Amino acid sequence: MRDFTRVLLLSIVLSVATIFGSGCGALASSYRVAADREPTQSLDQNRSDRMLIKRASLHIEVDDVKTVVAMAASIAEEAGGYVENSSSSGNEDASLTMRVPAEELEGVLDRLAALGTETSRYLSTEDVTGEVIDLEATLKNRIALRDRLRTLLERAQNVKDVLLVEEQLTRLQAQIDSMEGRLKSLRGKAKLASLTLYVNRKRILGPLGYLAKGLWWVTTKLFVIR
Repeated sequence: MRDFTRVLLLSIVLSVATIFGSGCGALASSYRVAADREPTQSLDQNRSDRMLIKRASLHIEVDDVKTVVAMAASIAEEAGGYVENSSSSGNEDASLTMRVPAEELEGVLDRLAALGTETSRYLSTEDVTGEVIDLEATLKNRIALRDRLRTLLERAQNVKDVLLVEEQLTRLQAQIDSMEGRLKSLRGKAKLASLTLYVNRKRILGPLGYLAKGLWWVTTKLFVIR
């Protein structure tokens, strides 16, 4: 019984080692096919609950930067979001990075744009459904392998085998932690969209300013008509 357990234990360890790039290509290939194959239903890339990450940025010009910054923070909070970070240069300009519920993003953008004069707007969507599906399937198999190794570790009698399995368990757990962290990050980004607001104080030109602007316009037309 002890010999059987030892052989089985070492076989599992070798399988793990090959997954981590330790050699034994044939064994690694056969094991990876069995361990990392994703269930057919999990590979449905057309599922309705797609994981989408939305990002946006908005530039506006206002008369009072400080007042608008406070109003923008209130708009984010009313939508169920928050200000992640912000920076400002007195009452000249400011930027705020906000996280708001993805389904509220466009509405929040419109409300923020109404606080001043909109100069530019950018909106993007990244579909990470495939990555999430791959991570979920691989994570499930890694956890199953970890649990199997733990069970065998309890039955191991040889100190050398115990140390070898513990080493592989440590490396396997690190992979599991990394995958779980990545999944948590992706789900969080999909739930709360990222929105960066740039607020600049409107510039009021004096007589010389208008003159310089006119001269610049005339000069550019000398080279390019349209």
